[in-house]
Amino acid sequence: RAAGRAAVGGPADARAAGPDAVALIERLDAYVRAHLDEPLTIDRLAQTLFVSRSTLCAAAQAADGMGVATRIRALRLARARSLLRDRRLTVEEVARRVGYPRATSFTAAFTRAYGLPPSAWRRSE
Repeated sequence: RAAGRAAVGGPADARAAGPDAVALIERLDAYVRAHLDEPLTIDRLAQTLFVSRSTLCAAAQAADGMGVATRIRALRLARARSLLRDRRLTVEEVARRVGYPRATSFTAAFTRAYGLPPSAWRRSE
């Protein structure tokens, strides 16, 4: 369940919702990936993308059944997995780079998503 939710479907998954939803999800994902280390709220994202909160939430839900917050978390954790492969980075540094100010919050989210804490996941790679 959780591991599947951690993988983010591409914007093509939003096609059933129409071309506007596809474009919006592409813009959302690009913005989130570029700002993973910042606080990201649904209201801020909607404002940045020049859409209403409800439009953003509906497009995200139509894309792959994930809400905006779940999508942000999945993008953060996917990037974290990539960063964890660089053994020069501490778990704390990876956490900060993907927007978790506390390593404990990051470890809890990572463990829920992938079934292993980041340090154990890193050892298994």
